Amino acid sequence: MKDVAGRLAFTLLEVLIAIAVLLCLVGLLVPVIRGVLSDSKEAKAINHFRQLGVAIATFAADNESNLPLRLASGELWPAALIDYLDGDANVFAEPNSTVNFRTLNVDPLDSTVNRTSYILNSFRDLGGRARKIVNIAQPGSTILMAAQQNSSGFYMDLDRNDHVRFVNPEQYGQGAYYLFADGSARYVVSANYAAILWMAEKSLESQK
Repeated sequence: MKDVAGRLAFTLLEVLIAIAVLLCLVGLLVPVIRGVLSDSKEAKAINHFRQLGVAIATFAADNESNLPLRLASGELWPAALIDYLDGDANVFAEPNSTVNFRTLNVDPLDSTVNRTSYILNSFRDLGGRARKIVNIAQPGSTILMAAQQNSSGFYMDLDRNDHVRFVNPEQYGQGAYYLFADGSARYVVSANYAAILWMAEKSLESQK
């Protein structure tokens, strides 16, 4: 009986050791898995911005350099771009966004359905002039689009402080990704995020 009990006790000890080893391995793997998933989301975020950048550039080329902004017909920018994205509405969903995104396939003109994870710069600082992409003084340092948080808006109006209300500058760690007017998708640390990045005419701001 003692031998049997000893063998059973040894077997239980082995099981406990095996469980401990497994727990250690899980503890080591979880951060790695999270890192891979995070990298995957960031890669998707960059890819979505690049696709949107190409769509906006193509739209502008077809429309005398005009950006897909507010129109009298009430058409929203996602509806204006959907054909330039081969009908893929999933591009409008930012991978790490908390916005209640719903597909455009129901009715792209219905603002109650046409939810997007992104907001487009309305460039109100251009005043009454046409919002043309060629009027952006420094496209490489001017944000064209950003992911939005807790909102179903479509446009970023700087005079309404939307760059603070709608944008999370730390969506990915210490910063966030943005689409710039030159078509590039770049990471900006929150310490460098400011209203001036949304301005089409930065020279006006520097003269104040």
